[in-house]
Amino acid sequence: MNRFLTLLAMAIFIAACTGSPESGLIGIWDDLDEDVTVSFYQGGELVIDNDGVKTRGRYEVLDDGRLLLTLINEEGQDSASIAVRYDLNGGRLILTNPDGEKTTMVRLDP
Repeated sequence: MNRFLTLLAMAIFIAACTGSPESGLIGIWDDLDEDVTVSFYQGGELVIDNDGVKTRGRYEVLDDGRLLLTLINEEGQDSASIAVRYDLNGGRLILTNPDGEKTTMVRLDP
């Protein structure tokens, strides 16, 4: 019985440390090939900084390993959306668009 309780406690601890998929995205990411950073915030907000030009948007983590990214225009309305596959591996984020093109980003903040 003690071994069962120990294993249960370890499983709960690991689950708590892992967090939601969103929690791994939160932060600032730098595109390795372009002068672009993407900041993911709690609650689904994002900001894309393309060489000083900032665009607001939203993101949603989908159940099938994709992110739904939606840009918001100056009037506050949705202007474009795309669902991309994402692979989060430590300090690297790889986004794959529907055409198979990959963008590799590195985390700028700890």
